[in-house]
Amino acid sequence: MKKWQHLGKWECPVEELKPRIGAVAKSHSAYGNFKSKALLPAIEEVNEKTDLHISFKELKIGRKIERIEFTIRHAPEKEIKLPEPKKKLEQPKKAPENEEVRIRLNSLADKELYQFDPNYFSQMYQGAVVIWGEQAESELALIIRYVNVEESVQKPLGFIKSQIKLAWEASERGERPTFSDLQPTKKRVNGRQEIIPDWFKEKDENIEQNEKEFDAEVETKRQELLKKLESMKKYKQD
Repeated sequence: MKKWQHLGKWECPVEELKPRIGAVAKSHSAYGNFKSKALLPAIEEVNEKTDLHISFKELKIGRKIERIEFTIRHAPEKEIKLPEPKKKLEQPKKAPENEEVRIRLNSLADKELYQFDPNYFSQMYQGAVVIWGEQAESELALIIRYVNVEESVQKPLGFIKSQIKLAWEASERGERPTFSDLQPTKKRVNGRQEIIPDWFKEKDENIEQNEKEFDAEVETKRQELLKKLESMKKYKQD
């Protein structure tokens, strides 16, 4: 639940959830027993003993409950307060790695359209690190470059958040998601040059030749048809 806290929600199939919380006994095979003997007690304990508050919703396919959607809230009032030390200890300086990454990625983003403020970036980067580890910055750079040239993206920050959420869900399924597969379809209307391979810009001489031959053939047949019509016209007059 802490892993998904920054997104506020987490969804999991019932059959995958059971082994995650140790509900593997035969008595837990029926959903009603699983819910009353394992799921509800676990949630009550989390809500009582941690700084989180968990609620859930049952998602059905037909009459069968297939998935559980958890809502995760931070409950700061339940945080354990440590006593203040009598002597103030010198706090170690926090390495500004994340801020440096934010500055670098903001330099790639279109300043006229969007930038990453510290709060948004903290959540975005936290999720990216869990998914890609050391490759988090390079993967985010790929999607930023995509957003910069993709005309269909109207809300860049919302689109980036949705893509990271999809990547997270894919990683939960054991997949290895990457933004390198994203390819822009159209440029934004802001003067950028659209990225098109050179081979796509070049004229194909064979195609041009075929077009000329086809046009000549059509013209020949048109002339023949006109002659036949003229002959028929003279025949009727005679």
